[in-house]
Amino acid sequence: RDLLEIARNQIAKSNVENLVRRPLPQSWNALECFAHLNAIYDYYLPKIELSIHKAKARRWYRVDEFKSGSYGKSLLRRINPENRKARPRKSPKKFNFQGAQLGPETIKGFIINTERLLRYVQQSKELDLTMPRIPAAHNRWFKLNLGDLYCYLLTHAQRHFLQIQDLIAQAH
Repeated sequence: RDLLEIARNQIAKSNVENLVRRPLPQSWNALECFAHLNAIYDYYLPKIELSIHKAKARRWYRVDEFKSGSYGKSLLRRINPENRKARPRKSPKKFNFQGAQLGPETIKGFIINTERLLRYVQQSKELDLTMPRIPAAHNRWFKLNLGDLYCYLLTHAQRHFLQIQDLIAQAH
């Protein structure tokens, strides 16, 4: 919800020149970060929706508190926003939008996708988040349980929001 608030009330109101400004030729601009987040959502949101339906049909209701899986813990450590400058990550080609012609509608897409994600989180409140397993976008051999996937999507967005806010601050 905090990221939605920032996207709506701060970033979406930014000057387009600030959103496309690139501090270094090899770095992403703010709109490319949003396009990247949207591509991640485009991959995961349909799979989340399907896994919620599947969990309800199979009566996978919560019995205990959620416990993260080993792959989920490892992934979250790697994308921790605090490590983003010390350990930059290389994004797979299908999630890299550097040089793409993007406009402010990219931010609107992020807002819509994030609202959809929030609805899914709400629908998952009573489900066992360890049972539905979703293939990871970067390597389909690895699977994330639904709870770890929610943590990943939030942490990943936080990481890029820090990047976006840095880019906009540098532009001023």
